[in-house]
Amino acid sequence: MKKILKKWYIFVPIIIVVIGGIVAGIFLLNKKEDKKKDPVIEVSVIDTLTPLSSANSSEATKLIKSNIVKIVNKIDDKTNIVGTGFFDKSGYLVTNSHIVDIKGDITIEYEDGSTSVVQLYSNDITSDIALLAVENPKVKAMYYGDTLSLNITDDVYAIGYPFALKGESSVTKGILSARRSAGNIGFLQLDISLNTGNSGGPLINDKAELLGINTYATENASIGMSISSESLQNIIKELIDKKEVNYLTEKRPSNALSVVLNEIGYSEEDLYNEDTILKNVDKDNADKIYNDEGNGKNHQNSGNKNNKENQTSKKSSDATLSILSIDGYDIGFSSLNTNYHIKLKNQENVLSVNAIANDPKSKVEVNGNSELKEGTNIILIKVTAEDSTVNEYKITVTKPITYLDGIAGILCSLDVQKYNGVNSFQIAGCDFIDSDRVRIYPPSEADIVKSVKIDVYKGWNDGNVTGNDTNGKPIGFLKSYTFGSSYSYNIPLADIRALLADEDYEGGVYEGADLTFRIALTTRNQGTFYSSMPWGLSK
Repeated sequence: MKKILKKWYIFVPIIIVVIGGIVAGIFLLNKKEDKKKDPVIEVSVIDTLTPLSSANSSEATKLIKSNIVKIVNKIDDKTNIVGTGFFDKSGYLVTNSHIVDIKGDITIEYEDGSTSVVQLYSNDITSDIALLAVENPKVKAMYYGDTLSLNITDDVYAIGYPFALKGESSVTKGILSARRSAGNIGFLQLDISLNTGNSGGPLINDKAELLGINTYATENASIGMSISSESLQNIIKELIDKKEVNYLTEKRPSNALSVVLNEIGYSEEDLYNEDTILKNVDKDNADKIYNDEGNGKNHQNSGNKNNKENQTSKKSSDATLSILSIDGYDIGFSSLNTNYHIKLKNQENVLSVNAIANDPKSKVEVNGNSELKEGTNIILIKVTAEDSTVNEYKITVTKPITYLDGIAGILCSLDVQKYNGVNSFQIAGCDFIDSDRVRIYPPSEADIVKSVKIDVYKGWNDGNVTGNDTNGKPIGFLKSYTFGSSYSYNIPLADIRALLADEDYEGGVYEGADLTFRIALTTRNQGTFYSSMPWGLSK
C-alpha cells in the first residue's frame, strides 16, 4: 500500500503541470481568438452638407464628389465587387445591399486616396439598402431633397465610380423620365447612363440636394433606376432600428426593383451578374446568415445528405408574402402586417396588385379587385402553402366622392415660410368657392383635387401671360411647378431669384421684383380652376 502511494505522489506534480498547461493553452488560444475579432465600430451624428442657394450644376457636382466614397468588397483574390457610397447624418455610410451582401472584406476609399476598413451594420436584401459603420468619417452627410417637386424631364446628375475606374469619381447628366413604385419603395426612372460601380451613389439636382440612391441600369444603360430620397430615409430609419445583417446565400430573390422592371417590360434573371460569384464563393462564408454577431437567425446548410432528403420530403408551411404592392400607391408593406388601407387617387375600377409569395411553391389568389365602387371595397389576397397552411392579406380600398356641387373657382393664400430649412414661397389653403366667393369644404381635398400647377411670372398681372402688367412692366414667364394634391405647395425663393436680372428689381411696387403666381388646380371630374396672386420680392 505504501509503495502504491509513493508512486501516486510521484505522478501528482506531473498531472498538475499537464492540466495547467492545457488550461493555459486554452486561455491563450481564446485570447488569440479575441485579438482576431474586430472591435465594433461606433458611429455618431455627423455634419450635413449645406445645399447651394442657387442652381449651379458645376459647383453642385464638385461638392458632392468630395463627399462620397468608393466601396470595395473583396470576395476572394480574383473577385471584387465595387460600388459607391455616401453618408447619412446618423453617421452611417449608405450604399446598395448588393454591393456588400455577398460576404467579403469591405474597405472604402476617399477622394484623397486614403482608405478605411468598415463594418456592415445592417442591410435589407429586398429594398437593396445597406448601412456600414465607419470610424470618424472624413466627409459630410448628404442633404435630402424633395423629389415631389421634381418635374418629369428635369435635369439630374449621377455621381459614382463606374467600372471601378481609378482616380476621381465620374458625373453623368440625364433627366427624370418617370416615377415608379413597388410596395413602400418609390423609384425614379432615369434617362441616364449608369454602369457597374455607380450602384450606391447619389442622384442629385443642381443645388447638391440628394434626390435618390442609384440602384440599377439596364444592360445597355438606357434606363436607370434610383430609390427616391423619401423612401431611402424611411429605409435607413428601419435599418438602424432593426440592426440585422443578411448575407446572400443563393440566387437573389425577387425584390421591389424586380417588380418595377417587370412592370415596364424588362425582365432579368440575374439582376447584378452575381450567379458566377455565388457559384464560386467559399461555402464556409456563404452558407450562413448572421444577425447582430450571432444573435437572432443563424441558418446553416449542414451538407448532410439525409437532412437534405428530409427537407425535400417535408412540405413547406410558409404562407407569407415577400412583396405586396399596388402600382401608384404606397401601402407600407411589412411582413408582420396583413391589413392595409388606401384611398383611390384616380377613380380606378381595377388596381394593379403585385403579390409575390415568400415560397415560390405557395399559391397566391387575389379576389375583389374588379369594379371598385364608391365607398369601401375589400381586396383579399389568399396565400396557400404546400401543406395547405393559409394566410390572408386584406386591403381596404376607399373610392371617394369626386364631385362637389357649386364650385365656381378657388381661393388660395400666399406667404413666405421656411420649408425644410429653406426660405420658400408657400401657396396654401386653396379652397373651393362658389359664385358668391363663399368657401365650399369637400369631405377631403384629396378626394377632389388631381393636381396643381403653379406658373411663376415676373410682373403683376391678372391672368395675362403676355404684354405689360398693370404697372406697365413686361410680363415674362419664369418657371412652372407641378404638384400632387396637398394642403400647401412650396417653391424656394432662391429658385426664382436665380431667374431674375438686376433690372427686374427696379421700379417695383414694393421696391423689389413684381411677381405673379398663377395657380391651375385640376379636379378629378370637374375641370380646372385658376387663381392669380401677386408678390413683391426684395433683392
